[in-house]
Amino acid sequence: MPFNQERKMRDIPRQPIYRFVVSIDGEKVSFNSVSGLNIPDDSEISLSNEALEITFHDGLLSNNNPLYQWLNHGSMDNVEKKDILVTLIKEAGGQLIASWSVINALPTKLSSPTADKNGSDIFVDEVSMIADSITMVAH
Repeated sequence: MPFNQERKMRDIPRQPIYRFVVSIDGEKVSFNSVSGLNIPDDSEISLSNEALEITFHDGLLSNNNPLYQWLNHGSMDNVEKKDILVTLIKEAGGQLIASWSVINALPTKLSSPTADKNGSDIFVDEVSMIADSITMVAH
């Protein structure tokens, strides 16, 4: 790589790395990204009675974690709605950026679960949920 091009690449500021931490039943699980943490305004709520959809991407669960046990319920008939807390954290230094309280969440989909070679951790591509409401707090 030519000297000028290498120097230019070093001069580009690195983007801060963030992660989302999902807290359920006192346990925490990290995900790389989350979609659907939208807070509808009053007009949107009155126009639709549909549940809010939230999707967590690229996570690592242990098989004894409450989130995994909740997701691995087997049937929608015997799963309970739960309140969860989603926190956006700046990786370096652990600075809290924002938190979302997700009320009456219910898991709907678990995509591509893969166990690691030791069998204690499970990598997931996506976890989808529906919820009754979401509130946000900026830190």
